[in-house]
Amino acid sequence: MTSELVSVIIPTFNRAALLPEALESIFRQEWPALQAIVVDDGSTDHTRELVASYGSQVEYSWQPNQGPGAARNRGLELAHGSVIAFLDSDDLWLPQKLRVEMALLDQFPEAGAVFSDSEHWLNGKLVLPSRFVKANVRTSSGEPGYLLHDPPLWVHSSLVSTCCMTIRRSALARLTPPRFDDSRTVNEDWDLEVRLYYSCEIVICPQILAIIRRIDDNTRIGRAIPGMPMTLEQRRTRVGKHRNVLLRALELPELPASAARHVHAKLKEVTAVLESL
Repeated sequence: MTSELVSVIIPTFNRAALLPEALESIFRQEWPALQAIVVDDGSTDHTRELVASYGSQVEYSWQPNQGPGAARNRGLELAHGSVIAFLDSDDLWLPQKLRVEMALLDQFPEAGAVFSDSEHWLNGKLVLPSRFVKANVRTSSGEPGYLLHDPPLWVHSSLVSTCCMTIRRSALARLTPPRFDDSRTVNEDWDLEVRLYYSCEIVICPQILAIIRRIDDNTRIGRAIPGMPMTLEQRRTRVGKHRNVLLRALELPELPASAARHVHAKLKEVTAVLESL
């Protein structure tokens, strides 16, 4: 297995207190070739000074606040690696993550990406031991292998955490820019996920390789925190974004007719919910 350069893109907004833990989880990776990129999405805390303290270990880019999609797109412009990975500034990678995922890309050379499992914590309490179990993500053997597409589970929810998507640059290059829809403040990663499903093969790694942390620190204004009650406006936003993902999926020329039937059925259900709110 060759030591390909992996570019890791970390969008952040006012997370100077949490960012060091995320960065340290990158530096602890059992992989020798890494490019760490922090895109500061208009922070007003001491994020700039914090990142500067890491010197050449971390590349830094600042932009006016535009949302995580725009920040990740900026990171893609700066990335040099043949493989791209993402890490939100409040999440953590386990040390073996990249070694395991890169081995799978080597084992499955036709795959465009590896998606791995994650556990989710809310204010220091484990609330979801496995995202894949909740979403019923599986392979035919139960071992690492290609994602099953029938039925298309993604119509109900996103199947993978963004920090568990490790993608070949060549697979991203097949997607029409922008890779992350920067008009979306929620679900831009879900939209990317769906487009990947129908442009390349996805290998599923049914192993917990990341810790997703949600902390009520006032940086998710207007967005629901998983595990916490939603306001009516947050629910409208979430359902509306779900509807947008489905509508955009129907525009994909690669979408099979069998999947489109599932999308239309879910769209009808989601639209009815939205109209009732």
